[in-house]
Amino acid sequence: MCACWLKRDIDSGRFLYRAELKGWKLVFNKKSEDGSAKANIEKSEKGIVRGVVYEIDEAERKLLNDKEGKYKPVEGLRVNLEDGSTEKVLTYQSDHKTGEPPYEWYLKLIIGGAKAHGLPKEYIKTLESINTKPIPIKD
Repeated sequence: MCACWLKRDIDSGRFLYRAELKGWKLVFNKKSEDGSAKANIEKSEKGIVRGVVYEIDEAERKLLNDKEGKYKPVEGLRVNLEDGSTEKVLTYQSDHKTGEPPYEWYLKLIIGGAKAHGLPKEYIKTLESINTKPIPIKD
C-alpha cells in the first residue's frame, strides 16, 4: 500500500484508486525470512480488505512476482471501487504461515500507506490495534 515501498523495485507503479475486497480479510501470518509475519489475505465470509490498486507495467509484473517470493499471484479477484463499479485485479497470497506477529516497523509502513491514501479511520484503528514485536537488538 505504501508507494515508497513499491517504488523500491517497481518504477512503473502508479496509484489508481482506493478499493475494497469483500469476502477476504487482512491477516499478518505470512512467514518471513526475518522471523516475523508479513501481510496476507484469507477468505472470510464477512471480511473486507481495504487497500489501493496500482497499475504496473506488464514488463515489471514478472519482476514483482519474483520479488514477492513465497507469495503467489492471485488474478481475477473483483474489488469494489469508490464510484460503485468493480474491477478485476491481481493480488498476492501466501500459504507459508507463521504464528509470529509482524515487526513494529512493518506495521507502521502499512499504516502509513493506509493514511497516505485516505483509507477509513476505523480501518486504520483496526490496523493500529494489531500486536507487533520490536526489532531484535543484536549484540
